[in-house]
Amino acid sequence: MKFLQPRKAIVYLPLVFILLAFVRIVINYHANTAALEEFAYKQASTLKAFMSAHRAYYLNLYEKGSILLNEESLKGLPAFSSYPIMKQFSEYNALDIRTKTVSDRPRNPLNSADAYELKAIRYFKENPKAEEYYVHEEGFYQYATPLRITQPCLTCHGTKEKAPDFIQKRYSEAYNYTIGDLRGIVSVQVPFEQIKKEFDEHLFENIFYNLTQIAS
Repeated sequence: MKFLQPRKAIVYLPLVFILLAFVRIVINYHANTAALEEFAYKQASTLKAFMSAHRAYYLNLYEKGSILLNEESLKGLPAFSSYPIMKQFSEYNALDIRTKTVSDRPRNPLNSADAYELKAIRYFKENPKAEEYYVHEEGFYQYATPLRITQPCLTCHGTKEKAPDFIQKRYSEAYNYTIGDLRGIVSVQVPFEQIKKEFDEHLFENIFYNLTQIAS
């Protein structure tokens, strides 16, 4: 059996070290990217769950008559209150995550879907059984879930003639829905750069640690 001569071993040893270091860096990079995407997804889906619970709770109060629907209490409906609530949340959370409920047929222009959210709405219309939408757009992760018309929604979004008088006078749009129709989406946008900074710090720490392990 032939063994490497000492001089050749000295030449090849740094190359082996460099190769191992490169492999470790590639593995750490891909693991970091996967962890980043998973983190963004969990943040978005958790926020969606909270928003959905909040929405369902207040809709139930209106449906049961605990809160009477009139022109003054209209401000408490999730469709009306979600914008100011989520605007404050988006301004104050540390990761600058933006949360909204939006539609392609909004009554309030502030609840209009942007170009990325319109893509999500089209996706749900083309895939009526889909429950989630999650893509990496330029600069952020777009997460969305569908908001579909249920029986209580028809009070204000069925035929205009059957809607409360103050709704008819206040709004000329977003009528003639039926149960199951897509009304809009819960949208969560998680900025990429904000969380990438946090994950990159851990990536460099892991790379440095692995390199010292190889060297030792």
